[in-house]
Amino acid sequence: MKATARNGIPIEVSKDRLRADCIVAGVDPGLLTSENITDSVQALGIELNDDVQGRVAALVESAASGEPLAGPVVLAEGVAPVHGEGAWVEFLEEAEDQGDPDGRTDFYESRIPTVSEGQVIGFYHPATSVRSGTDVYGKPIKGVKPLHSVELGENVTLAEDGRTLQAAISGKLHVTRREVAVVEAVEVAEDVDFSTGNVDAPADVLINGTVRSGFKVCSPKSVAVRGAIESAVVEAGTDIHVTGGIVGQGKAIVQAGGDLFTKFCSDACLEAQGDITITRECMNSRIRAHGFLYVPRGKVVGGSVYARKGAEIKVLGNMSERRTEVAIGLDPEILPRVEAIDEEIRKKRESAAKVREKIGPLIAQIQRLTSEQREQATMLMFQADEVDVQADELENKKKQLTQAAGPDEKVQLLVTAMVHPGVAVIFGDKMTVFRMERKGPISIERRVIERVEEICAVDRCSGSVTVLPSYTYVPSEEPVEAVR
Repeated sequence: MKATARNGIPIEVSKDRLRADCIVAGVDPGLLTSENITDSVQALGIELNDDVQGRVAALVESAASGEPLAGPVVLAEGVAPVHGEGAWVEFLEEAEDQGDPDGRTDFYESRIPTVSEGQVIGFYHPATSVRSGTDVYGKPIKGVKPLHSVELGENVTLAEDGRTLQAAISGKLHVTRREVAVVEAVEVAEDVDFSTGNVDAPADVLINGTVRSGFKVCSPKSVAVRGAIESAVVEAGTDIHVTGGIVGQGKAIVQAGGDLFTKFCSDACLEAQGDITITRECMNSRIRAHGFLYVPRGKVVGGSVYARKGAEIKVLGNMSERRTEVAIGLDPEILPRVEAIDEEIRKKRESAAKVREKIGPLIAQIQRLTSEQREQATMLMFQADEVDVQADELENKKKQLTQAAGPDEKVQLLVTAMVHPGVAVIFGDKMTVFRMERKGPISIERRVIERVEEICAVDRCSGSVTVLPSYTYVPSEEPVEAVR
């Protein structure tokens, strides 16, 4: 923000509101008096504390000395907030390094290590606290809370130093965005095929090979696959972790009660009650993440995607304008049910209104009615009230349905590199379709603009907001013509 007061003293406030500079270049030194500078500072609403007054005095002294003034002169500085950092684990190579060269956990990699009892897994780094800052106006700037923080799960312990993390039993090292644990697992030495048959185990399952086409793996706990999943069915009560990818040929069904990790997927149906992470790419698949969807290093092309809590994707669509549909927030599958409830509410409201319209003239002259007519009018009025009560109950049912199928807070779709033409983005009952490519990083979200809810694209570099043309989304209809 830059402003020039009537006395000709220009002051510029940084975008983060943590610094205010006096732009002295080209300003008549005679104007740089304490009164003029102070007036300009106060005109912008900048807090005139002791530090600011000291800086103003120093600037006035420099101007009075006749020394040439150039460049911006800092008049006010805020205190930057301290953003919180979630707890994380620095893994050792002996535990089959899970992360970047610096040893930090990288949840985008899909590896499935095993550990021995007493083995040192790595080092635990606890979470850091969030502290608010203060801008140059004296107003607080909130620190950002971490999205994720790793907790210590079952069968892992901290040594006396409070940092060294050890395995309490021999088993599979189970790593998600939220937890590090060691679990005992039913281990399949090679592929799941005709030599093993289907796998239905009550414990965690570790498959050292590939789940071949036509077979099924089920567990009320987690499933880890070191190979790939072909056109098979894999179901887990908690997490599913696939080192390779999922090549579904239109028949693969992979369902996780927790998080789901895979390198890539094509022509498959994936659903997780938690987050879904796809390291490389997702092609022509049906994805349903009731948590967050992460494809931060790859692309999503074709198919349909739903992410209740938001998504981060590097590239959406491709140059051939393949139709790619991404729904964020409210589950689009409930929209037909919501529409049916709305229609039923409408009919009941109209029915009650017609009854009241019919008995209106009778009520107006109720003193002239016979007892029988009064009884009939009362009964009709009672029926209208009953219908309204039923409509109110349907309204509550609709509210509960949308709350259960929608996000708990504001959500967004973050695209870090590119959105190609042919991509449809859906927020609840609104949809926008891109006709021209748009470079990232941008976040696509639903905002209230001039009292109307719109789908907007927010440039993450400049902060500029663009309202995108949107239409009513009806799942059963063909997509509308693409818009710019």
